[in-house]
Amino acid sequence: MENDVNSLLKETEKLLKKGFDKDQIIKQLNVNVLPKDIAKKILFKIDDEIVKNELISQTRNFSMIKIIGGSVTLIIGLLVTFVSYSARGSSYIVAFGAIISGAWLLKEGYKESKLQDEDFKLRTKTFKKNKFKR
Repeated sequence: MENDVNSLLKETEKLLKKGFDKDQIIKQLNVNVLPKDIAKKILFKIDDEIVKNELISQTRNFSMIKIIGGSVTLIIGLLVTFVSYSARGSSYIVAFGAIISGAWLLKEGYKESKLQDEDFKLRTKTFKKNKFKR
């Protein structure tokens, strides 16, 4: 019995990775004809996987925002430094803050965009599962 539940849970994960939504998975696995406790486990698994996929998507989108923002900040800092140096005055401006913060944002965004799905699962285990009764 436990083996059947595990195989159904693995099948649920595969279907979610293929892009099926909750209703399609329920129809595909015939969850409605299963015993209540098994159906409840599968529905919890579907909900957990959907939340994990959404977190992964949001984190990747946010990492792209960091990359773009870091690039713009870095370019502005370099541009200000280059223009003030090219003016041939007695002094010039080196925009350390913009250059350093832009480079840091760029690095952090790149690092977050390269995380694998397994890394996200490790980070999301801190959430309390089944906090609300269904």
